Parts: sequence; structure tokens; C-alpha cells
Amino acid sequence: MKAVVLAGGKGTRLRPLTCLKPKPLIPIVNKPIIVHIIESLRWAGIDEFIITLGYLGDQIINTVGDGERFGVSVRYSIEKEPLGTAGSVKNAENLIDDEPFCVVSGDLLVEVDLKKILRFHEKNGATVTMALTEVEDPSQYGIVETDRFDRVIRFLEKPSPLDTFSKTINAGVYILEKDVLDHIPEKTFFDFSNDLFPSLLDKKNIYGYYFDGYWNDLGRIESYFEATMDILSGRVMTPSIRDVISERALYEGGVIIGENSIIDENANIEGPVVIGSNTRIEKDVSITSYSVIGDNVHIHRGVLLDSSIVHSNTRIREESIIKGSIIGEGCNISEKVTMDRGTVIGDNSKIGRQSKIYAGIKIWSESKLGPKTVISPE
Repeated sequence: MKAVVLAGGKGTRLRPLTCLKPKPLIPIVNKPIIVHIIESLRWAGIDEFIITLGYLGDQIINTVGDGERFGVSVRYSIEKEPLGTAGSVKNAENLIDDEPFCVVSGDLLVEVDLKKILRFHEKNGATVTMALTEVEDPSQYGIVETDRFDRVIRFLEKPSPLDTFSKTINAGVYILEKDVLDHIPEKTFFDFSNDLFPSLLDKKNIYGYYFDGYWNDLGRIESYFEATMDILSGRVMTPSIRDVISERALYEGGVIIGENSIIDENANIEGPVVIGSNTRIEKDVSITSYSVIGDNVHIHRGVLLDSSIVHSNTRIREESIIKGSIIGEGCNISEKVTMDRGTVIGDNSKIGRQSKIYAGIKIWSESKLGPKTVISPE
């Protein structure tokens, strides 16, 4: 079975992290989201991938290549203009064989057994099988109702509170028969949730496969941060995550350190913490639990890093205090900077010394803040 990974979106809800890179390349514990997806699907037995591309797609090609280093084969389908989720798969039709295939959203962290879904799909003679999970707040997703045979009978995208009839949602993982593509117009913006699935309810056998494994949509800053904390707490352990950390290390509250990193003996690190390769942490640095630090990061003397995510190639200078924040790639944080919880700094930004950034502030990529800058919500 082939997998189509939808990786063409702009990732607007993840800005400023997606101003300069596509959403599938945002790192989760120092590995791009799309690599997590490829490695997890490979473990499920899938070794042929089609990746649909749009926004900043060249970066994905440069990262994934032909897939050889992941032990898979990868081909690409490029959208000249946005075509929606279903439209992008239609655009790749010539790469898809006449057999069931899998479609996966390129912003998911999910534990679901595709082999079981395929068996369920074939047993029911389904045309479409969608993975279903339950969430507390379904307002940002497509809610689904099934009959007692697990056949989908009702579907509604992003319901209002008054229209919400279920907390069961479409999880963004599908098994499709090839003839489903006949119902998608060519070169037209067409969405699975808004357009295709509602139109097929009375025409095709659409089934829902309920699973109780971990699921998180990484398309929002809040869920991206939450997923990172879930990984470090051991709540989710996909095959791809096991390559970075181990269940035993998390159980013991361990600190996972990459190759060639240098940690001063007088630094204080409270696990679970993940530190990438070629990173330097100087003396009197304090790093609290549930922090992730990327590759080629330099954290200078006296910094406090409290439950924060720091992407690769970033420098944080002396006595800065970073709490519950996300700092993008290639940033330069000067000395005695303070960031309150919920701060997000876009890639390649420079924050001047003794600046203060209050809770919940987002700083766009390539920003330059002068010394003693104060940014508050007011």
C-alpha cells in the first residue's frame, strides 16, 4: 500500500514558526514532523510515499529527498496553486496505483495501527475508511456520526456549539479506493471534509474506524507545545520517537544528549530534557524538566530555561530567563532577556539585551528588537 502525505499547506495557525519553513519541517523533539510520519508509516509496512507539495515545497524535497535514507521511496506531486486536501490527491492521481492507498495529513502525531485499519476497510468492502478519535473540543475539526455497523451517516466540519452532535472527529488518516478520485474535479480547490465526504455519504460505503491511541493535530502553537510535553512525559511513544528517546529514559526522568554536545559540570538540568547534537551549555545554566534544545545551540552562563523549546542554531546569552516559550531556528537572544510563558519567537530573530517580552506574545521571523525593548499585550 502506498501513502499520500499532504504537505502543501501554509501552516498559518503555526505562525510565526512557519513564516520561513513549511509546517511539516517544524521539529518535534529535534526531528521534522514529516520525518516522524514517514518513519512511523514505514514501521507499519509502507515503503512507497507520494508527498503533495505547495508552500515552500523545495525545503521538503531538500530534507526528505528520494527517501533512501529512511528506507523508503518518495515521489512528489507539486501544486502550482492551492487545491485543497482532496484536490491535492487528485493532482497526484497518475502516481497512485489501482489498489487501496493511505492518505495522511502532514501535521499529525498519531498512534494508530494502519494494518488494522486496512483489514477493517477490506472486511467491510469500504470505499473510504477514516480513522476516528474523540476530543474534548471538536469545534476545529470535522465531527462524525456512525451507525451500529460503523458506517458514517453524518459529517460536519468545524461545528458551532449548537450544531455539535458528537465529540468524535475525523483524525486525518484515511484508506481510499482509487475510484474515489473520480468524484474529485481536476484543477479545482476541493476539500475532503467540506466537499468530498459529504457528497459521498449517499453514494459510497464510508466507514469509520475508532481507535484509542494518541492523536494530536500539530497545526496550532498550543497543540505543538502540548505534543512536545506529551512526548517528554511518556504519554506517546511512536516508533519514530523511540529513535530519539527511550521509554526507560523518560521513566527515570533522564536527560537525552546528542552527539558532540558539551554540558558544563556546573550546569543544572532536571529531566526529562532532550538536547540535540553539537550543543554547548555553560556553567550555572538551569534547565528545568520538559525542555527541548536543538542542534548547534549555545546557552551561555546563568541562563534559566524553564519548560521551553529551543530550535537549532540558536544562541541564548548570559542570564536570560526563558519560561514556557518557543524560540525558532537561528535566533540570537542577547543577555538578560526575559520571556514569559507562551512567547513564540520566529526564525532568525534578534532580541536585544535586557528586553522583556510578556506572556503570549508572538515575534515574527527575522525581527530585530533593540536593547531594553518591552513588548506587552496592551
